[in-house]
Amino acid sequence: CLVPNSNQDLGSWVYRQRLHYKYFKQDKKSCMTQERIDMLNRIGFVWVAGGKEVNRDVWLSKFEMLKKYEEKNG
Repeated sequence: CLVPNSNQDLGSWVYRQRLHYKYFKQDKKSCMTQERIDMLNRIGFVWVAGGKEVNRDVWLSKFEMLKKYEEKNG
């Protein structure tokens, strides 16, 4: 799940979740819990902004759009 830059409120919240996830994994003080991690994982939350994981997700998303276009338009 990637949030566009145009949605600043949600984007800030997503940034904080990633930051607290990082702290959680480093055993630092964090409001992140395993329950929250599991909830976010269930909706396909992207923990690393940028890099190979995001590029893969974006590529797969565009590929799915292409497949739907091809099915509709031949």
